[in-house]
Amino acid sequence: MPMVSVPPRRSVARQLMLRLAAVGSLFALVTTAIAVAVEYRRDLGQIDAVLSQIEEGYLGSATEAVWLEDRDRLALLTMGLARLPNIERVEVRDPANALLSAAGSSLDAERVWKTIPLIKDYKGRPTPIGSLNIAVTLDQIRAKALNRAWIIGATSLILILAASAFIFLMVQSLIARPLERLAIYARGLGHSALSETAPPSLDLYHSDNEFSDLLRSFSEMQAKIAATLLDLKASEARYRDLFTSSPISLWEEDFSAVKRRLAPLLEDPRGLEAILAEQPQLVTECAAMVRVIDVNGSTLRMHDAESKEELLRGLPQIFTDVSWHAFRSELVALMKGQTEQAFESEIKSLSGEVRNIVIHLMVPPASHDSLDRVIVSQEDITESVEARHTLSITVERLMDANSELERFTHAAAHDLLEPVRSVVSFSQLLARHLRDTHDAKIMENLDFLIAAAKRMQAQVQGLQDYARIGEGVANREEANLTDLAQKAVAHMRESVRLTQAEVIVKPLPSVFVNADQIANVFRNLLDNALKFHRPGVAPVVTIEADRRGEEWVISVRDNGIGIDPRYASDVFQVFRRLNPPSHATGEGIGLSLCKRMIERHGGRIWVESTLGQGSVFHFTLPASGPEIKPPVSP
Repeated sequence: MPMVSVPPRRSVARQLMLRLAAVGSLFALVTTAIAVAVEYRRDLGQIDAVLSQIEEGYLGSATEAVWLEDRDRLALLTMGLARLPNIERVEVRDPANALLSAAGSSLDAERVWKTIPLIKDYKGRPTPIGSLNIAVTLDQIRAKALNRAWIIGATSLILILAASAFIFLMVQSLIARPLERLAIYARGLGHSALSETAPPSLDLYHSDNEFSDLLRSFSEMQAKIAATLLDLKASEARYRDLFTSSPISLWEEDFSAVKRRLAPLLEDPRGLEAILAEQPQLVTECAAMVRVIDVNGSTLRMHDAESKEELLRGLPQIFTDVSWHAFRSELVALMKGQTEQAFESEIKSLSGEVRNIVIHLMVPPASHDSLDRVIVSQEDITESVEARHTLSITVERLMDANSELERFTHAAAHDLLEPVRSVVSFSQLLARHLRDTHDAKIMENLDFLIAAAKRMQAQVQGLQDYARIGEGVANREEANLTDLAQKAVAHMRESVRLTQAEVIVKPLPSVFVNADQIANVFRNLLDNALKFHRPGVAPVVTIEADRRGEEWVISVRDNGIGIDPRYASDVFQVFRRLNPPSHATGEGIGLSLCKRMIERHGGRIWVESTLGQGSVFHFTLPASGPEIKPPVSP
């Protein structure tokens, strides 16, 4: 393991003291420089004041002494000027620059001279008679400024160091030590049980401050983390119990190595699915890369294994041809980012028994990118598959029996029609033969016989039509329902005229149907609406369509007598009538025919009605072709 360079540990108090000392020293240096500069400028100002004083107070005396050539007085004057502060030497010279009088120290290059001309007003004209030369020294000012700088700097530095030391002690006791204790406490939380780590004692003058707030927050966090860990342990125990005792086979697997192996192949233009189909050994290689993290007891029982180790050793033999195909599809789906899958497959147990299963695969959100955790469940549906196969055989047999029953019904109805026609014919012949008799009872009985025979003939004919419906369902073509509805209206033209009905056919779609049967549905529903209209009220029938998902809902609405909702489902039963034969014509098979024809087209039919307010018959047909738009009026 490579060595990691760890920087030396520096306490907060020491770092703070060093930074305060550095900043304070810089501040002291700047303030000292400013103070010395101010004092230096003030001393220079004093020199200017002295020179101004000499020029204003002594210039006249000097001019007079030179004019009178009073050397004693001139000597006293120069000696007096030389004693003034910062005046190093004073000289009086004549216009030829000859020295007349001098006082002070010898000349030095460091001196600064100020020359004041001596001018005498003679006969109304200013006449130069010499000059007063004053040498000013800056050594005293500089020495004074330097001395003051040392005093101010040393004093500031001492104060700063003292303040830094005091702050260091305060920070060390008030901040650094509590922080160190809190750090030790926090490190202890990570290396031992939360309940075993006691919070530190922070005796900060027994005051309630930010550190006590932080300590309380740490304690509360410790308690919450401890409670959360307990909940996590309980949840983990519940999860483990659920995983172990689940009646469904559960696998926890790691596909990360598989993803790393297949990820480069996603860029191949052939596609991953084609590559895996061409290279079955790659599928086998990926199966060996899957790491099984854990399995539950149901998995062991399903595969007839005694332990997880025994199952893992026998994994290669549980695959069948169907299993390999399913595993290949699983790999493709996972690499395409599908995190939830469900598909049927089969496995072979360690004892050699083949079982049909449904595999449910789910990748937790945290593992979507790495696929390092995949939950796989296997549900044994062997019995369901066998039951489904048995059901398929049963349905096939029922369909055969139903077809046979339809053929029998059709044949029986066909055979019954002949004797029924004979009964009707001979009853009518007998009635004509006895029409001159005066026995009213005989004629009445013959009328009843003829009516019953005709009704029976109609019922047998309807039963034959009912049995024949299945024969034409396969003969489908694209037909426009608007045309079929209009054809039904034309067929019912006489009934429409007699009842003074208004039939409104709105734009209907085009679908694949048996046109004759659907036209028959429209005729039966229209006939039903006209037949059961309210007395004294002209029938209004509206035919319209509505698209709902993958089907069309066709509605036939009327304003007739309506149907009691309690009997809404009875009207579609064969020979079921809600009114006696004397109330309306018909044998009660028309709506049964409609129901059978619609169901044979994959739809359904129902009625919504309110007694005395009309009915709406709805039936559905699978949608096919583009939706038909209503025509636009010009």
